[in-house]
Amino acid sequence: MKFLLIIFIVPVLWLANLAIQFPYAPEQLLRYDVIEKADVIVIPSGEFIRVKYGVELLQKGYAKKIFSPGDAPYNIKYLQREISKIRNTSFSYVSFSDSTYQDATNTREFILKNPIHTLLLVTSPYHSKRTYWIFRRVLPRSVKIISATVPQLESDFDIKLAHTPCTWEYGISRLEQKKFLGYYFKYGWRIF
Repeated sequence: MKFLLIIFIVPVLWLANLAIQFPYAPEQLLRYDVIEKADVIVIPSGEFIRVKYGVELLQKGYAKKIFSPGDAPYNIKYLQREISKIRNTSFSYVSFSDSTYQDATNTREFILKNPIHTLLLVTSPYHSKRTYWIFRRVLPRSVKIISATVPQLESDFDIKLAHTPCTWEYGISRLEQKKFLGYYFKYGWRIF
């Protein structure tokens, strides 16, 4: 009897948790934390605006290190050039990643080799909830993750247009919702 009860209750709780976390509206894809100083700025692979904002945070003194867990060669070259202009800073990177999950696992390997307690996670607005969610599942619990999302005014993503079908913002919002759902079912039970 207990076994049947567990078989029934666990999936119901899992789906209830999904119902609570799922980003139904485009605004729920966004995660903005208060930015504070950290040990490292982590820039997951993707749009150039993320790289540019990460360098801006480094220039403002929010961290002394930047880590790129896998990005395009032109983004890496830009980071190397810009970071070389800033004194007492360092840059590390992994040259390959094919997903946000791979970005998170590459970051975990970097953290295990370096004394990192706090990190600024720099990403695009529409990508911020899923990125934070997967990084929180992959990184050690002792590491504080601060979502340093690119500000709306600096991003191409206009949240107002995300409600209008046939716009880029609407399409990317729907895609992120699907990816969140996929990640939830694929990685929701992972405990590190």
